[in-house]
Amino acid sequence: MPAGPGETGARSTVPGAAVVDDEWFTRELYHRRNHIFSLACRLTGTRDDAEDLVQDTLLLAWKSRGQLRERNALPSWIRRICVNAFFQHARRRAARELPEEHYVHSSKDGIDRWVPTEPASSDPSPEDELIVDEAVREIRDGCFTAMATRLPLEQRVAFALVDIFGVEVAEVAVVLGKSVPAAKAVLHRARENMNAFFGHHCEWVLPENACRCRAWAAFVRDRATVRNRLKELGAEPPDFTDPAYAARSDPDTMSRVLALFRSLPERKPDDAWYTSVIRALRE
Repeated sequence: MPAGPGETGARSTVPGAAVVDDEWFTRELYHRRNHIFSLACRLTGTRDDAEDLVQDTLLLAWKSRGQLRERNALPSWIRRICVNAFFQHARRRAARELPEEHYVHSSKDGIDRWVPTEPASSDPSPEDELIVDEAVREIRDGCFTAMATRLPLEQRVAFALVDIFGVEVAEVAVVLGKSVPAAKAVLHRARENMNAFFGHHCEWVLPENACRCRAWAAFVRDRATVRNRLKELGAEPPDFTDPAYAARSDPDTMSRVLALFRSLPERKPDDAWYTSVIRALRE
């Protein structure tokens, strides 16, 4: 591992310097790079958008570092900054963007649309098979990420924090500015939506489901081919804002869906890029 940035540095002159100094703060931002970047990826769905969100998160954190009163509060503090920056990004995008096309996952990052249907095959049950095919792993990761980014914003935040990163609901309530019962309700709806989709489509949840990652391996290299294939299948994206969609959730598949989300791989930023961002904060 390359040496982290900020191994030397003067003590901060900002308020609260008894708790936070520049050397410690810079080092912590570097050591937590995978967590920050992974959260940004799961919230935005694409690597480019995640990099933009990480840069804003780090800039806001650096400017606000004097507000951090306890060092052990840094993880929740930085998550809150990241989520708030994500909400700002989402609002700006909603104000300027036209409706999106229906994409699927590419080999580079997760795209925001995926509702394929493929004939079932005789592949072994996921409980009995070790996934070693990197292409299949990328497709599954991209699919789960893409579908989660279709959730309404508050559901997306609650689901990502709790069911991908293991954050307590009480922290989510603070981030969303809601009571704990209200945050639980948001999380419950998000889980129902994810389960309603994957419980009826994904082979990893139920072996008899029709959609299989291997069937898409030949398509994901070319986005135009994928779009044409989806049109041929007549696939339509789910509407997670419709309560009727969540009502399709089957309790029998919920634990499997959540387990798959919790096993998604950690996303890692490019070390050189991340280091350059942190160093720029100190200049």
